[in-house]
Amino acid sequence: MNTLQDISKVILDSKKIGITYHVSPDGDAVGSALALLNGLRTLKKDAYLISKDIISENLQFLKGANEATGNLITPVDDTSIVVVLDCGNYERISADLDNFKGSIVNLDHHITNDKYGELNYVDIEAAATAEVVFELLELLGIDFNDENDDIRDIGTCLYTSLVTDTGAFRHS
Repeated sequence: MNTLQDISKVILDSKKIGITYHVSPDGDAVGSALALLNGLRTLKKDAYLISKDIISENLQFLKGANEATGNLITPVDDTSIVVVLDCGNYERISADLDNFKGSIVNLDHHITNDKYGELNYVDIEAAATAEVVFELLELLGIDFNDENDDIRDIGTCLYTSLVTDTGAFRHS
């Protein structure tokens, strides 16, 4: 398994980055993906969302949620990597990656993860994939001590992930 440091280097070296999650995405999948999307854009990276699914109405308040239209289901030309979040196996990815020639980065917290990516980081101690994304964003250079709208938007996405995957902090 790779380290988050390895993955952060690959992301920083990538020109165009697709981001996706599992089919029928829940709060952790959506929050993690949108936190990463907004974080990468804050760093001026060319990042976009790939999704067969439309994000549910209860999560539409998250910045970038409206970009999941269900129409962009394959990586666009010149995509270097696709980061798949909160998805334990290849068959459940909410994107068609069968003809994708770049690298798949698999970030997750489920013990059952098949480690299907060229790069895999699975932290089974994390309560949600959002914890992994938070650590990754810090490695990429996001300073969560900054007080600005970008950091608040990313934080809202991460918090939503944690709240939904822990049942409002009722379980680990």
